[in-house]
Amino acid sequence: MTRRWLWASVTIIGCALLLGGWIVFLARNGLDRADQLSSVAGAILTAVLGAAGLWAALRPAAGEKAGPVQINQASGNATMYNVQGGDLKIGESAGPDET
Repeated sequence: MTRRWLWASVTIIGCALLLGGWIVFLARNGLDRADQLSSVAGAILTAVLGAAGLWAALRPAAGEKAGPVQINQASGNATMYNVQGGDLKIGESAGPDET
């Protein structure tokens, strides 16, 4: 069993226990109070997951840098092109009438 599987298993079991505990807690508080607590918990969870999603989307990936485009060309019986990094634009961009 690898470390990744171990952490995944612990995480799944932990989430299941947390959800089960939350259900028992809400069942003991009555319907109206459970509704209010679930609304607050949902708002907090949404804010936390939204902030984490924004943070993950805006941070640069590990080792990723925007660099110049490098084109390697080998000639002979065949030609092979290799493009690394950056954006490669070939030809003119399509105008509004050419889409």
